[in-house]
Amino acid sequence: AVLGAEVFDRAYHTFLSEWRYRHPYPWDLWRTFERVSGRDLGWFWRGWYFETWTLDQAVASVVGDGDDAVIVIEDRGDLPMPVDLTITLRDGRVVRESLTVDVWLSGSRTASVSAAYGVPVERVEIDAGTEFPDTDRANNVWPR
Repeated sequence: AVLGAEVFDRAYHTFLSEWRYRHPYPWDLWRTFERVSGRDLGWFWRGWYFETWTLDQAVASVVGDGDDAVIVIEDRGDLPMPVDLTITLRDGRVVRESLTVDVWLSGSRTASVSAAYGVPVERVEIDAGTEFPDTDRANNVWPR
């Protein structure tokens, strides 16, 4: 969910190919994933392998005056992860928005998404596909 299936598969297959019949250490896997993806994933390795941090993202508020909406997301845990939003509008349309992990890595504990959808927002859900291990899913949904 962090890299996307295509990049993950390419990195994983590269790792398997390069380390076939050898004895890699965890950092060999990490370096391969970073090299293939072209991204610094130090924040990911630290949070998952060296800390006992938990993930808890929450929909703090949704404020709108008809057609415009400001959705505020809080990072209540210590484990930074991207935010995938599923926004259901009054006319039945479903819009997907996302925030990169960079917003949390900069030290911020809140982030917002502002948009003019043309109709009011009825529902907002963080990680509707349950890809991330959020510790409190009750605060991941905002219904009107």
